[in-house]
Amino acid sequence: MESFPGINNISLESMEQERMINSLSARFETQKKLYQPNPEDFFEQKGFIKEDVEKEIALAKKLKEKWESQSTNFEKEQKKLADVLEGIIVDQFCGDWMANKAEAFFTAEPDDYLRKVDCVVEFKPTQEDKPEYLGLGIDVTFSSDDEVIKKKLEDIWVKDIKKESRTELMYVDTDHYKGSLLVSRVVLAANKEIVYELAKLYKNKDTETLNNHPYLANVLSQMKYQLESYYHYAQNKKLSASFLRSTVKTLTAFYAVYEEKEDFLATHEKETMEDPLFNQIKSFCDAKLAG
Repeated sequence: MESFPGINNISLESMEQERMINSLSARFETQKKLYQPNPEDFFEQKGFIKEDVEKEIALAKKLKEKWESQSTNFEKEQKKLADVLEGIIVDQFCGDWMANKAEAFFTAEPDDYLRKVDCVVEFKPTQEDKPEYLGLGIDVTFSSDDEVIKKKLEDIWVKDIKKESRTELMYVDTDHYKGSLLVSRVVLAANKEIVYELAKLYKNKDTETLNNHPYLANVLSQMKYQLESYYHYAQNKKLSASFLRSTVKTLTAFYAVYEEKEDFLATHEKETMEDPLFNQIKSFCDAKLAG
């Protein structure tokens, strides 16, 4: 029988990638269960009602089970990729990717399933900063489907920006704060190739290359463009002073990170500006500001 080495190599590479993603997905799932906030720990917390917390726990469980029972195998495989990307982002945001100026953590299941926030960046507060202004909610998406990303972006603008509000996470438990937390939200997008590259570096513990991966420039640019669009929209539409202040506070905290990475960002500016996912986010925000 005639051999096709090229096809065999592609098949072998795909199998290796699948094993790697399965392994990392399982690892991050374990980490999430260990470190994400447990809503039951809020039963006796001031400002919380046990019965309300129990209802949210039950609803989140129901939504999770519904997704698992109704999703196709393809959708489940896609979710594994998204989970790996989310896990790497949480880990990297606790260190070099955020210039050691922030911490990141997984959200509790009710905040994930009910409020569409996968993880939170908590900018390290200074003595005068109030924690409620320093949280940034992240919705991680792995997709090349324009409609998926557009839907996530639209959700933020409809539920938060145009209502002059932020998303209230109910179950936040960090070294600096425990309770509910108002956060601005952003979407972070990546394609399959990027997830595989990051996953391989993470698996091989190639920290130096991972810390300086070009995708970081894309991530920071995606965040910056979205946060700045919220600020400009609030100014242009003369939204409430409290909403504008909260936007400025979060943006200022983010700028401290961004400025630390200016040289790195300049090195990768061209490829970021040419990236389809960054440009989709940019075009969406530009349209909102023009509207």
